[in-house]
Amino acid sequence: MRLIDADELANDLEHDVELCARALDDMNMVGKEREDMQFQKDCKQNCIWYISEQPTVDRWIPVSERLPAWGEIVLICNQRGEFALGRITQSDEGNVWDVGAWWIELKEYDAWMPLPDPYRGEK
Repeated sequence: MRLIDADELANDLEHDVELCARALDDMNMVGKEREDMQFQKDCKQNCIWYISEQPTVDRWIPVSERLPAWGEIVLICNQRGEFALGRITQSDEGNVWDVGAWWIELKEYDAWMPLPDPYRGEK
């Protein structure tokens, strides 16, 4: 796996798309040359879309936006900067965060994020 700066890559591609669009508008391209430039522009736009659709591991997801899948262990955080590992479970009062030794009301934590994949060692 390689880590990339997806924002920088998307910005570079957006710049290239603008250059392609300008070239298509300003130059008297015809036939195959114009088709090739349009194809380049379309491919780069598709790459930008693909990059934007990829999940991020460092984005906090507000509980007001959505909750993790039932039983999925996630990192949770509150406004005081306190972290815990937890998962959604059912109590007599409704859904709660199960943080191991105790249950905490959902409203006590404001955001969550998925855990990264476990370390597998070098291949």
